[in-house]
Amino acid sequence: MKNKIIYIFIFITTLFIIVSTYAYIHYFNNDEEVVDNDSRLKVTFDNTSNVAIVNGKKGDEIIKSFTIKNTSGSVIYYDIIFSDLINNFKDEKDVVFSLKGSNNAAYIIKDYMPKNESIIASYVKLNKNEEHKYNLNINIENSDEVNKTLSTNVLVKVVSTKDIYDKGTLGNYIINNNTIIDINNKSTEDFEEGLYYTNNSANGKTVFYFKGSNELKNNVLIGNTCYRILRTTEDNGIRVIYNGNMNEGTCDGTNNIISESEFNTKSNYNAYVGFMYGTPNSASYIKEHENINSSKIKTILDSYYSSDLNSNSSLIQNSIYCNNRKTVLFTLSKVLYGTNGYKSDNTGYESMYRIINNNPSYKCNLENDSLKVDVLSNPIGLITADEAYFSGIGDNTISNNYLLSSSDYWTMSPAYFNGVNAYNFVVKGNTLTQANVSEKYGVRPVITLKSDVKVKSGNGSMIRPYVIY
Repeated sequence: MKNKIIYIFIFITTLFIIVSTYAYIHYFNNDEEVVDNDSRLKVTFDNTSNVAIVNGKKGDEIIKSFTIKNTSGSVIYYDIIFSDLINNFKDEKDVVFSLKGSNNAAYIIKDYMPKNESIIASYVKLNKNEEHKYNLNINIENSDEVNKTLSTNVLVKVVSTKDIYDKGTLGNYIINNNTIIDINNKSTEDFEEGLYYTNNSANGKTVFYFKGSNELKNNVLIGNTCYRILRTTEDNGIRVIYNGNMNEGTCDGTNNIISESEFNTKSNYNAYVGFMYGTPNSASYIKEHENINSSKIKTILDSYYSSDLNSNSSLIQNSIYCNNRKTVLFTLSKVLYGTNGYKSDNTGYESMYRIINNNPSYKCNLENDSLKVDVLSNPIGLITADEAYFSGIGDNTISNNYLLSSSDYWTMSPAYFNGVNAYNFVVKGNTLTQANVSEKYGVRPVITLKSDVKVKSGNGSMIRPYVIY
């Protein structure tokens, strides 16, 4: 009996040591679990941080709420992770989740539940003394299986922006060689050009973008061709826009379009706002905007990729190019634009709504509009109206914006269909305007460089652009 008591004591003592040395401290407060993994961060869950479904059936749903608060005096970044994940549902489409955060936090409309431990939102920015409130919804959508289990812990981890890109890569140079500016602490009167960041992007991921004049050190050389760095992407690529060939040893932006073209040769139906489009004059939005036919401008970009970029394809990432055809109800110049989006119905598109409300976003809310190689054939597109706005186009306090061109040029963003013609956004001088898609404007290619491309030489200036390999 004495020996049994000793064994029990040893077991309890060992268990206590294991629990005490676990990396995260858990304690309960008014039926809420508080999880601290860093002195700068306070994470509070309703009930527990664990989410579990046992013997679930189609239609079952779990809702988990939690709050992440920055208790420090400086900006921090964090990841949200599905940790210790068990998911033995057969089809990845059986279980889906959404994550909706407040105050410019991570916002995932819908995604499939991963099979292994995964970061679901990364490098989310949290300003000093602020908090993000989240609702996590997990739903069994399609499965009729039995005896299946889903279990995971929601883990929040503080991360450093210095760790996003490996040393020596272009991304590492961008982040470490520029002062990162918090847009929330800047006003129009206090403008400072440089590298900014936002979480108004897919999945709430932090995106870094250049905003300012032609003097910004965001020049990249591929072969003899110059590009300007626009931003980082949600998959850690580096998005760049064509800026002409080297001119007497400098990337000065001379002749920074490859040609002039219509966006589409016709404009009389909603379909023609599309970089790719379906059947014009269809009886439904879906048929009108299927990704079946290439626009006129896409064929020009495909030809350019084959002739000028194919030899450097190892540097180019298969990233999303957003042809944002989500419809939104709004009034512009006393005209009400509806949401049908097919035939010749008067229709408003989301990018127009964002721009007139001074609320650009890198989010591409519809899967059908998130175009990648499986649809495009080549990883190339155009700048979006939102990307141009983030970069300072339309901001009169910025003289000589780095996106200015001697020729007005097309973006990839629909604006509206006015009942007669389709209109997309054009960068015209230092403004964003709308143009009939059958008119001719400049074609300025956009590509995304891989996250692991390295810098051979240069400092990003016009006379010493980054040379990559």
